[in-house]
Amino acid sequence: TVGKTSVTISYTEGGVTKTTTQPITVTQASTEKSVTKITLSKVPTKTKYIQSKEELDVTGGQIKVTYSDGTEETISITKGMVTGFDNTKVGKQILKISYGGKTTTYEVEIVADSNNNSGNNNTGDNNQNNSSGNNNTGENNQNTNNSSNNNSQSGNSTNSGSVIKTGTSTESEDKLPYTGNIVVMILIILLSGVTGISYIAYRRYRNI
Repeated sequence: TVGKTSVTISYTEGGVTKTTTQPITVTQASTEKSVTKITLSKVPTKTKYIQSKEELDVTGGQIKVTYSDGTEETISITKGMVTGFDNTKVGKQILKISYGGKTTTYEVEIVADSNNNSGNNNTGDNNQNNSSGNNNTGENNQNTNNSSNNNSQSGNSTNSGSVIKTGTSTESEDKLPYTGNIVVMILIILLSGVTGISYIAYRRYRNI
C-alpha cells in the first residue's frame, strides 16, 4: 500500500529472539521513461535553399527515439527541434536536431540567387558601356582641347602681329611731333630773319 507504514525485524540467537520496528514510506513506482538516444531516420525533403529567400523547411524529416526502457519510436522533425540554419551565408551548413536532451545532425546547402547574379552581370555590362561612353567623352574633350589650343595659338600669333604693328605705328607717331617741332623752329627762325631784314630796311628808309 502506498503511504507510510512500518516493518518489524526479528533476530533469534541462542533461544533468544530480538525484535525491532522500522518505519518506511511506500511510493508508487515511476512509469516515466527517459530518452537515451536519437538518430536521423529520414532526412527532410528540402536540403537546398536560395540565399536570403527561402526559410527552413523540415517537411518529411523524421528521427528515431530510443528510451530508457528499451522501447523506440519514430517522430516527425519540427522547426523547434532544429538550430544552426542561416540562409544569408552561401555554402553547406550542419543543422542540429535536439530532442529529450539528445542531439543528431543533418546537412543543408545555401546557394546564391541566380537572378541576382544575372542582374549583377547586366549592371557590369552597363558599367562597361558607360566606361566606353566616358572614353568617347574623353576623346571628344581631347579633340575640343586640341582645337581650343590651336585656336589659342592662332589667336596668339595674330595678337603678336597686332602688337608689332601697333608698336611700329606708335613709333612713327612718336617721331611726328619731333619733326613738327623742327619745322616750327625753322619757321620761327625764318620769320625772325624776315622781321630783322624788314626792320633794317625800315630804318634805312627813315634815314633817307
